[in-house]
Amino acid sequence: MLKAQNNRWLGVPISILVRLALRRRFHSVSVKGAGNLSKLDPKQSLIACANHTNWWDGFVAGVFTSKLLGRQIYLGQEEKHLSRYQFFRSLGAFGINLENPGAALPSLRYALLLLTDPKNVVWMFPQGRLHAPDFPIVVKGGVSFLAKKSGATILPCVFRYEFRAEENPAVIISVGEPLPSDCSSERLTSALSLLQRESKSFSNPDEPLPSMFLIKPNLSTNEKWDNLVRIKKTLLVRRQ
Repeated sequence: MLKAQNNRWLGVPISILVRLALRRRFHSVSVKGAGNLSKLDPKQSLIACANHTNWWDGFVAGVFTSKLLGRQIYLGQEEKHLSRYQFFRSLGAFGINLENPGAALPSLRYALLLLTDPKNVVWMFPQGRLHAPDFPIVVKGGVSFLAKKSGATILPCVFRYEFRAEENPAVIISVGEPLPSDCSSERLTSALSLLQRESKSFSNPDEPLPSMFLIKPNLSTNEKWDNLVRIKKTLLVRRQ
């Protein structure tokens, strides 16, 4: 299997480029339910579990981790894709072979090793592959196995990418209450499904975005135009 190769000298510039890319590609990145993070025990291992709908998910998880969790990120990624994008390993990605259940065992052992250090957070995407935003989330036994073996807390999260009234989509991260290490796959599925349903409200452009921003809103073309018109009207009024 392909292990993570956290490289400070390579990871730092790549992380900067990632944040610049997120700022350029998206209207904003905001967080709903951030208060649940105060319930985490910094001395306890952590598994963050999220849906998987977008190529950008790993990068969003990275920004979320660095700004709000303050832990070293590790992220399970399908091995055939990680082989193609090797630089992800410098950002904490490790390979998971999804071709058959037995092939994933080395990755689970590696994740358990990572979870012996509470300074780490291991991100898992139980859907395995990309799915539509509202595709049902079904958690299989891997995450529960890791949590029970390591004693790790599970943090359920849902990522949502929504085109609203702006030219670029907004990214909303919904965070649920931490779940104990003995949490069943069914309970985790229910928690993620609830967050998924609740996050659909942000498809309505009249629904305010969460007040916590990891990346603040960028002015879109329509907003720049509106500001230009406003300035023009102000100048005309002053001349009268």
